[in-house]
Amino acid sequence: MGNLHKNQVFGFGSNEDSQLGLVTKENIVKIPTQLNEPKDVIVRQISAGGSHIAMLVEKSDRRRAVYTCGNGYSGQLGHGFLDSFSTPKRVDALMNKKIRKVACGSNHTLALTYDGEVYSWGRGQDGQLGHGNLSQSLTPRKIEAISKAGIIDIAAGDTHSAAISSTGEVYTWGGGLSNFLGHKQNNKRPIPHIIPNFENIDAVKIACGAQHTVLLTSKGVVYSWGRGSDGQLGHGDFKFQPSPQKIELLDKKPVSDISCGRQYTTIVTMDGKLYTFGSNDCGQLGHSELGTMNKPKLVKDFSAFHIVSVSCGNSHTLALTIEGYVFGFGSGEQGQLGIGKNQGNQKPKLVSKLKNTLIRQVECGNDFSFVLSGGPIHNPFFVPEDTEIPETAIYEDRQNAEKLRLEKLYRISTNKLNYIDLSFDEEYETSSDDYTTSSSSGEEGENKNEKKDNKEIKKEEKKDDKTNTNNKIDLGSESGSEDSDDEPPDHFVCPITFEVMFDPVLASDGYSYEREAIEDWFSKKDTSPMTGANITSKVLVPNNSLKEQIMSSKWADEFD
Repeated sequence: MGNLHKNQVFGFGSNEDSQLGLVTKENIVKIPTQLNEPKDVIVRQISAGGSHIAMLVEKSDRRRAVYTCGNGYSGQLGHGFLDSFSTPKRVDALMNKKIRKVACGSNHTLALTYDGEVYSWGRGQDGQLGHGNLSQSLTPRKIEAISKAGIIDIAAGDTHSAAISSTGEVYTWGGGLSNFLGHKQNNKRPIPHIIPNFENIDAVKIACGAQHTVLLTSKGVVYSWGRGSDGQLGHGDFKFQPSPQKIELLDKKPVSDISCGRQYTTIVTMDGKLYTFGSNDCGQLGHSELGTMNKPKLVKDFSAFHIVSVSCGNSHTLALTIEGYVFGFGSGEQGQLGIGKNQGNQKPKLVSKLKNTLIRQVECGNDFSFVLSGGPIHNPFFVPEDTEIPETAIYEDRQNAEKLRLEKLYRISTNKLNYIDLSFDEEYETSSDDYTTSSSSGEEGENKNEKKDNKEIKKEEKKDDKTNTNNKIDLGSESGSEDSDDEPPDHFVCPITFEVMFDPVLASDGYSYEREAIEDWFSKKDTSPMTGANITSKVLVPNNSLKEQIMSSKWADEFD
């Protein structure tokens, strides 16, 4: 067994400004390489900008801190001077702040607290810091204009910034010369302003490209505005859009994640499908052919996978599957795809160096990349077990937060298309159709009979799989041949029995187990087998995507 669930950070790609935080003089790092700093912390989140990064970490006493490194010539590192740093250095001005998220723009940085306040620093010549002037700031400074707004998400672009509040308002500020602020005006706005006629939409995530902005609502609806000359708005044209407009070309599929590249956009739907549109000069859309696309198009090569999260750089993309696999496509001249070569790919390619490591977050900078391993997958709709409940009215209490966490876990681990509303009504709480619980012996009997039937038809299914692999991505070696290792991948193995799983299920701790093993565990204990933390819910969700991967591999022969 490897360190499947160990918290690790890997960087690769351009290191010209030491933005990878590695102790190396190499300007290009072609394969994922582990960072050794900072020590004795858990990295919760990473954000990458033009040539700098910000890391949100948690110490053993649960206090959080922000570390930055890379290019500091605009003050974007927040250390009080313009120097650059080759290894992550703590931002002292944010100590004792309960930081929830960090976001890096090209040359500025934002930090969001659990109290709903936003701090900004770095380049400010376009008003992107939100302090009412066009000056840079060498240290974090609170944005007073939205200090009482109860902000729940932030995003940073080239010269603009954006935020959404708990009451539904969308704020933007900074450079607006291409109408990308959503205010129908071509001028800089150094103070955050609410986008008019766009309130009460229940936004949950916002993302910024170079000169366009994309927003996701709790209903899975996506809006976009700003520069559209490369089709990055997804409206089927190449026009500027001065105010938010719904993307109507998604066949009414609810969306779970969004990400913006410099001039392109990616969208992940609730059923794990990836759609991309916009600039495609380097194959960053993943459609095998080059050429700009002005409306969402399905990335067909992921037909056998369930995508949960995507990150976009200048012209390269990383996609994360529910099993923790990472795929890269687009520009690769700086090694930012992590495949060991300085070349790009128009089609998604597995980052094989990471295939036996459970990745939970992918993050793209301009021409470099990071991945974060250990623990549950990072997804905007996934709330980890140890999430701190903010003091603002985002969650009413821990019980409601746990319900929300389980619901969102379900939404990223099922192949069903039906969307579950964010509100918890009585019907949802008592329904047994969508969830499998560890309960009666009658249900166990049905599961065993089903397992037996599945075993009998498994060989036939495998035969069909071998003749229908046109749209499946090989998970073997770089050359495409099957992995010759005698040991199965760690994520195929149940962490309780240490055997390859036949019927994998996701538990409320965010880990996958063999159904019978975790049911037996929960019948005796109320803790997570992986973390030892108390379990507040014993709901189990079938991990259909992982099962498909196991059954189409050589390790399925163990069930003969």
